[in-house]
Amino acid sequence: MKKFFIFTALLTGAALLWVLSNRFDVGSGNKRNVYAILPLTGTSSELGKNIKQAMDLYFEAHPDSLINIVYVDSASIPEKAATAIRQKIINEDNPIVISALSSVSGAVIPIVNSMGGFTVAILTLKVDKTPANNNFLRFDVNVDDVVLPNAEYMAAHGTKSVTILFTNDEYGLSTARKYRTELNKRNIKVQAEIAFSLTDINVREAVAKALSHNASTVIVCGNATPSYINIFRELSLQRFSGEIFADLGFTNPFVYEHIGEICKRVIFSCTKSVLTAKTGEGANYQSKCTSKGIPCNQTTVAPYDALSLIESLLKSNGTLSTEYVDAIKQYQGLTDSIRFVGAGECSYECSPAKIVGSDFEIVPTM
Repeated sequence: MKKFFIFTALLTGAALLWVLSNRFDVGSGNKRNVYAILPLTGTSSELGKNIKQAMDLYFEAHPDSLINIVYVDSASIPEKAATAIRQKIINEDNPIVISALSSVSGAVIPIVNSMGGFTVAILTLKVDKTPANNNFLRFDVNVDDVVLPNAEYMAAHGTKSVTILFTNDEYGLSTARKYRTELNKRNIKVQAEIAFSLTDINVREAVAKALSHNASTVIVCGNATPSYINIFRELSLQRFSGEIFADLGFTNPFVYEHIGEICKRVIFSCTKSVLTAKTGEGANYQSKCTSKGIPCNQTTVAPYDALSLIESLLKSNGTLSTEYVDAIKQYQGLTDSIRFVGAGECSYECSPAKIVGSDFEIVPTM
C-alpha cells in the first residue's frame, strides 16, 4: 500500500510537471519564453539598442531568472512587427510579449490577444482598449505625467507665451500636442511649434526659427539624442535668455552633462525616482549604465522594470493577465513606485525640477 502511494504521488507529480511545462510553454530548460519585439533596425534602432542593453543588464543582475528572453526585430515598422511576432508565437500557448513604441504595440497587441497571450507595452504613449485589445499593460509614463507639472508651474509663475521645439517622432508630436492643449487652457499663448529631426545634429535653423517668434519661454520635447542635446547648446549659442522647459529626456546625464552652464536654467519634468534613486538597486543600475555607456533614463529603466514585474507575476501566478496586474495596484520598480490605475494603464508621479549643484531638486509650483 505504501509503495502504491509513493508511486501514485510520483506519477501525479510528474503529470503536474508535464501540465505546467505545457501550460507555460517552457523555453530554455525550466524557463518561460518572453518575446521582446524591439526596433533593432530602422529609424528607431538606437532606441532599440538601448532597450536591449537594459534588458541584458537585468539578466546579468538576475542570472537565475525564470525568463528566457527572445529578441525579435520590429524594424521600427508596425506591419513588419506584426508579421515577425506572429511567426514567432504561432505555436506558443498563452505567449508573453514585450513590445516597444506605440505604433508597434498597436499592431502587436491584437495578435497576441487572439492567441490568449499578454503584452507589456513599453515606450508606448497610448493603446486603444477594444475587445480585440484587452489583455495588456501599457508600462510607461503617459503624456499627462510629463506635461501637467510643467504646465501648472508655468501658469503659477506667469508665463505669457511659449515656442515648442519637438522631435519629429511619435513621442515629440504627442508631447507637443498635449502642451498646446494644456497651455491654451491656462491662457498661455503657443507662438509656434517647430519640429527637428532625431538624426540631424545641425539644429541651428530650427532654433533660429523658434526664437524668431519672440516667445518668453521655449519648451523642448524629445528623447536624449544628439540633436536633442544640440538644441540646448544652440539656445545658449544664440543667447536665448528666457525660460527653458524640458521633459524626461533631460534627466539623462548624456544631456545635462554636455550642454554647459545653460543646464542650470532648465526646468524639467522628472519622475520622483530620478530625484531619490541614490542607493540600492537603482543606484547600482545607474552605475552599471554609466560604466557601459548606456543612458539611464525612462527609456532604459522601463524595460528593466517590465522584466522584473513579469518575473514577479510568473512566480506568484504562473502567468500574466490584466486582472493580476490591476490587483497589484502599486509596484516598486527599479527607481519608481508605479501605480496601476486599471484597464491596463499605469501612472508615474512627476514633478518640475532643476539642477542644483550636482543634484536634481524639485522646484515649488507656487
